[in-house]
Amino acid sequence: MRMICQGPSCGLVFEAKRKNAKYHSRACSVAASRAGELGVATPAPEGAEVGGPGRAKRQAVNVRSHLAKWTRVTLAEVDRVDTWAGQAALVLAARIDQGGAETGSALASMIREHALAMDRALAEARQGDPLEARQDEVARRRDANAAAS
Repeated sequence: MRMICQGPSCGLVFEAKRKNAKYHSRACSVAASRAGELGVATPAPEGAEVGGPGRAKRQAVNVRSHLAKWTRVTLAEVDRVDTWAGQAALVLAARIDQGGAETGSALASMIREHALAMDRALAEARQGDPLEARQDEVARRRDANAAAS
């Protein structure tokens, strides 16, 4: 027997095992109980398809972007592919492109971190590499000390 789930904001049509079933899952039953909205068993209309309408189930995020390619091209233009920030951006871009079973919040977090890594890498390109600047300073001091001796 097909029934309509009485969970708050659900309405999923499901195949019931009993004629008095109200909810398609334990989660909907608990949500209804907490909301104080205990429904009544409601048969689905004739021809209603199981599974619709209702909340979407969590599925693997299917991301098919070329973020890693774009990231590598952008970093190569400013010669920042081999910096730590550049590598971090590339790793994150590859992971974002890969998709997988990440939740929306995990994907959003990776995108934020990618943007920060790109900002760091591009800022280094504008300012010059701090490590390279430090190495130049050490070399200048070494030369100055050698000249003074």
